[in-house]
Amino acid sequence: MVKTRLSSQVPVPNYHEEPISDDDLAREFLLDLGASGRSEKTIFIYGDSVKRLSAFGHELGFPPLALMDKDHVRHWLTSLHQKGSPHRYTSDTGASTGFSSGVSKRESAKITLLTTSTLPGFPR
Repeated sequence: MVKTRLSSQVPVPNYHEEPISDDDLAREFLLDLGASGRSEKTIFIYGDSVKRLSAFGHELGFPPLALMDKDHVRHWLTSLHQKGSPHRYTSDTGASTGFSSGVSKRESAKITLLTTSTLPGFPR
C-alpha cells in the first residue's frame, strides 16, 4: 500500500503559529467557566484576575499568558501578597471578596506558601 500525504500534512515553510492573544485566551476561559455553570461573581473575579495578570506581565515584559510559566505567575502572586493579604480580593470597583472562602486550610496553606516563597531571579 502506498502512503500518500494528506493536504493538511504538507509543511508550510513560512508559517509560524503565533500564541493566542491574552484577550482571546481570557474570553475563551470565561466562556468555559460560564458553560460549566460558574456563578457570575466567580466569572467576574476570575476575569478581572486574568486581566490583572496580563497587564502585570505586559508591564514587566513577560510573555503572553499562553506562554507564561509557573514562575511568572508566582512572581505576580508574590507582588499581590506584598500589597496585602493573599486571601483577599479587591476588584477595581473597591468591592472586597473573601478570596479563600470555600478553600480548605490545606489549599490556603499552599497559596500562602506559593506567594511567600523566594523565587530565583525575582525580587521578594
